[in-house]
Amino acid sequence: PYDFIVLPNYGYPPRVSADGSAISSYLLSITNRERSNVELRIEGKLMNTFVDVTPEKVMLKAGELRKVPVYIAIRNYDKSRITGHIDISIESDKPDKVRVTKQANIVLPEA
Repeated sequence: PYDFIVLPNYGYPPRVSADGSAISSYLLSITNRERSNVELRIEGKLMNTFVDVTPEKVMLKAGELRKVPVYIAIRNYDKSRITGHIDISIESDKPDKVRVTKQANIVLPEA
């Protein structure tokens, strides 16, 4: 009922925020194949640890396809390891709680 593709957000290169977190950005191309509107929660995990994702939720109309920029903040990251994989998931607010997860490459800023 819902699917998405993770695309790099070339307009927002990886960077370090004021609090020292690594920030990476992606574009999620999300499709709602349902006949009703849906609110989807967005989550990210790096090496089985949840990371901060903005926005945390997105609302899609029935049949809508939308590209949503998301920003991943990783606190206390290993500055010696600048590449890896991150799991990005969307989950519906419907009673069936359909969850779809995709893996994306992540590049962290060097110290």
